[in-house]
Amino acid sequence: TIKKILDKGHKNLGGSLVEKAKEIVSRHTSNVRLNISPHDYDENIEDIGDYDVLAYLETKNILLNIETKIIDPPHSAKDSGRVQRKIFGETREDGTFKNGYLQRVEERAGYLQQNGKELMSKLSWITPLVEPKIVSVFVTKISFWWTKYPPVETSVNFVETRMLDDFIKKL
Repeated sequence: TIKKILDKGHKNLGGSLVEKAKEIVSRHTSNVRLNISPHDYDENIEDIGDYDVLAYLETKNILLNIETKIIDPPHSAKDSGRVQRKIFGETREDGTFKNGYLQRVEERAGYLQQNGKELMSKLSWITPLVEPKIVSVFVTKISFWWTKYPPVETSVNFVETRMLDDFIKKL
């Protein structure tokens, strides 16, 4: 019973973080959509998940790919490792790699790199003549040393909610 209550609270926090990210991004553009699944617009691809917040900054020709996650503070070093593996992925004992949240964000960014203009058109957004720059952002409520200094090389930007507005202004 307690786990169900805690899970519900965690899910509500996650939804609130998505809404907060949308609110912040909406200060910069009206081209903002939540929970866009590319598979719904392009049946030729496998399900790669959804964009928590997808936005187009018309004046900068930037397509924002925003993933939001509530990262619970770890309670021990072992727990910290578990949380990091969940985000950054892990190499299994058999040598295979299990993707984390980061790889899913990168996969969706790759889709936008190849099909961003077509998706924008299907969303009835203005389609630019030049391919938009794709900027991927992993928004968290609080940061940790491993979100400030990711243990893997990535183009995804880790940004705390309170810093998102400034981050967008600087793009």
